[in-house]
This record gives sequence, structure tokens and C-alpha cells, in this order.
Amino acid sequence: LGAKLGNQRHLQALSNGMMMTLPLLVIGSIFMILNNPPINLETVDMNTTNLFIRFLINWKEWAVANSEWILAPYNMTFGMLGLMTAFSVAYCLAKSYKMNAAVNGIMSMSVFLLVCSKVVQDAAISAITSQYLTSDGLFIALVLSFVCVEINRMVDKLGIKVKFPASVPSMVATFVNSLLPLFVNIVIVYGINLILISLIGKSIPEAITPVFNTTTK
Repeated sequence: LGAKLGNQRHLQALSNGMMMTLPLLVIGSIFMILNNPPINLETVDMNTTNLFIRFLINWKEWAVANSEWILAPYNMTFGMLGLMTAFSVAYCLAKSYKMNAAVNGIMSMSVFLLVCSKVVQDAAISAITSQYLTSDGLFIALVLSFVCVEINRMVDKLGIKVKFPASVPSMVATFVNSLLPLFVNIVIVYGINLILISLIGKSIPEAITPVFNTTTK
């Protein structure tokens, strides 16, 4: 049973995809540690002559003053875990199906952004929300990765493709034949998202993540 589970295509894609994001976790964690030295300024003697404690105090003061810059690498690595996983798992699953892995990964990431983030505008700037682009959206990223690749595979099985002569560059054919799968993905996944919003006032991640967190606790 263990061998069969280990060879299951989706579980292998999950394992390999998560391994692809491991460098992001390690490097991001280093900067998180750098921003949080093991000392509490409220409980130490600020006038101490202990060299090690003085070093930690100076480190903490420097980290507090420069936290925005220190945490930038963390925010763009570990802090984007959900977004990166949406790409990596879809990439690995599509590769196991011998489909275009990079295109499937990009599609999955785009659909994930569409569902898990939204544009926030004010008079000065435009930004996107990032709550579910982090590890909070990891479960949604895994589900959407599988769904997007399976939808693309279904469209591919239907044989709805434009065949080009050999003289046409392969990237042109890839571009044209990616339009329909991406459109179908957006219609299905984003359509479900809009239906949920209209029925219960919550998007897919807002509806699923609390239930998943409660179950794991």
C-alpha cells in the first residue's frame, strides 16, 4: 500500500513540487532569524558590560530600525509560498503527464492569483492583497494545481488544437494552443469563486481555509 501511494502521480507531484520550494523556505527563514535576534529589550539591562548581551542588544536595535529591508527577502520567498507552490506542483504534475510543464505551471499560478488575491486601489497606488499568497493559501494552491492540470489534460484529450506547419516556430503553436485551456480554467475556477461569493459572501480561500485550519487543530 505504501509503495502504491508513493507511486501515485498526484502525490509524487505534490512531493516533488514542495521540494522545489524548499530553497525559498530555507533562505527566507534565514532573514526571519536575522530580523528576530534572541533577546527581549524589555527584560535586559541596557547598560550591561557583558559583550555577548551587548552584541544582541545592538543587533536587536539594528533589526528594529531596518526591519522593512531585512524582511524583504523573506516576504518574497517564504512569504510567497502559496504562489510558488501553485506553479511548482502543477509543473511537476504536467511533466509526469508529458505535457508542457512550464505553461501549465504559469496557468496554475495565474488562476491561483485570480482566486486568492484581488486588486486594491486608492488615489495613489494599486496593489494586490497577499494574505493567501503565503502559507495560508498553501492548501488552495495544491488543489488548484491539480485542478488546472487536469482541466488542461481534459482539453488536450478532446483534441481541440490548431495544427501548424513545421515552418511555424514551436512557441507560436504553444501560445495559440494555450489560449483555450487557460480560458476554460478561468471560466470554471473563477466561475465557482464568483458563485461562492454570491451565495455565502466568501471566496474559495475564505470559505475553505478556516475549515481546513479548524480540522487540523
